[in-house]
Order: sequence, then structure tokens, then C-alpha cells
Amino acid sequence: MIALSTLPRLRALLVDDAGQATYELALRRDGDGRRLVEGAVRASLRVTCQRCLEPYDLPVEERFHLVLLEQHEGADDLPEGFDPLWLEQRMIRPKELIEDELILAVPAIPRHAPGECRAPGGADELVQAIDEQREHPFAALAAWKPNTND
Repeated sequence: MIALSTLPRLRALLVDDAGQATYELALRRDGDGRRLVEGAVRASLRVTCQRCLEPYDLPVEERFHLVLLEQHEGADDLPEGFDPLWLEQRMIRPKELIEDELILAVPAIPRHAPGECRAPGGADELVQAIDEQREHPFAALAAWKPNTND
């Protein structure tokens, strides 16, 4: 376990840094001799909903599969489902790796699931009305379509 309060880059995205993340890491080599890191991280992150501006708990449960690389060579022929992890000093820093995975799990625009919050000042109704009036972006192309009913 690792305390969320000890992850400074992640803390900047959170409303409250109380709590802990649990993680698992496994290091191994594949049949081609590549060094692999496989793992999982689980946490509940307290973030601000950008729709209603209220805090909520974002459950995170992520699995990751990485190939350790020291140079940019070899990044094109990674096993399927694996991402590169560039090593700067031939060392893995588990704490930074876990923090990176948690940061990647936070959406660019965090918000409650639809129906779980209401935007202030009737903004939900305004957005819905605009969406209903908005014309489909490719509707004009329908006039170019040949009429096959003749």
C-alpha cells in the first residue's frame, strides 16, 4: 500500500489526498528476453466533478503491461497490449510508476455518471435543448446522395 498523500503530482488533481492505493507489480522476461513489468493498482480518488463542481469518489482499478526500454529502438515491435516504459537510469521507481498509472486513470474532465449530479443554474436543461436543436454535422451530405427510389 502507498498513501495518496505521498504522491505530489497526483495530489494536485485531488480534492482530498486521504486514503491509500494498493498495487501489485511483477517483473519478468518474455521469450525474446524483453524485460516486462505487469501490475495493477486500485484506489478511490476524491476529485471534483466538472459538471456540478462537487467532490466525488472516482474508483480506479487499472491493470498495466509495460516493456522496459533504455532507448527508443524497439518501441515499434512491442508485444500486443504492452506499452513502453523508458528507463532513464536503468532503475524502476515503483512509487513513481504507481503515481503515473493513477494520474493516467483520472479523466481529463472528471464528472459524475449521467444522472448523478445536476449542473448549477439549470445548465443541464440548456445543454439538452441545444443538443436537440443542433443539426447533425453530415446532414447536408444527404442532399448529395442519389435517390435510389426512382
